[in-house]
Amino acid sequence: MQEVIPQFNDQADFQIRFQPFQLYPDLPKGDNQGVDKIDYFQRLRTARNGGVEPDPEVVEERGRRLRAAWKADGLTLAPKGGRWGHSLDAQRLISLSRKQGREDAMVEEIYSGNHEQNQPLSEWSFLIAAANRAGVTGVEEMLKSDQELAEVKAKIQKHIDMGINAVPVIVINEREPMHGAPDHDDLARAFADEIRKSSGTRGTSAM
Repeated sequence: MQEVIPQFNDQADFQIRFQPFQLYPDLPKGDNQGVDKIDYFQRLRTARNGGVEPDPEVVEERGRRLRAAWKADGLTLAPKGGRWGHSLDAQRLISLSRKQGREDAMVEEIYSGNHEQNQPLSEWSFLIAAANRAGVTGVEEMLKSDQELAEVKAKIQKHIDMGINAVPVIVINEREPMHGAPDHDDLARAFADEIRKSSGTRGTSAM
């Protein structure tokens, strides 16, 4: 994103916001250590494949390609393993961090834990430690209450109503979603089109 936006600096103001979404709402909620990630996704792939277990070599090759794509962008994606947890409390935490001006730091901690460390996002001890590193306060009180819950659930439903059922997705100024991870040229064209359509503050949401 940083490589595309500078060419529009004299044409628009950008705000990037990470928005909540739930891909796996069946996972156990609340403070828990999640489920075995390999077993969970193996059962999920089998169910989506009509009850037939996919070829392990095909699955592994997909993982290798995905890790290579992340590496090409300077990112680290750990081999699939560890635990997998419900992300609702992590989404609440991001909502809280935004109100404290610490959203970017909080998102970095959550992404690192989830994608680089195979850390279940349902584990409160991880969320509290990550929030401390990001400089977010009031986390334990939030986790023990319904704080941010209604707001996060409303946003998730809004995105479902927009027809979103997978991530990543980019939404520019609340208009038509861009599904998948667009390349730089496609993203630049989308920004240019939006600038022509509207004026004032520009906003981009990413999931």
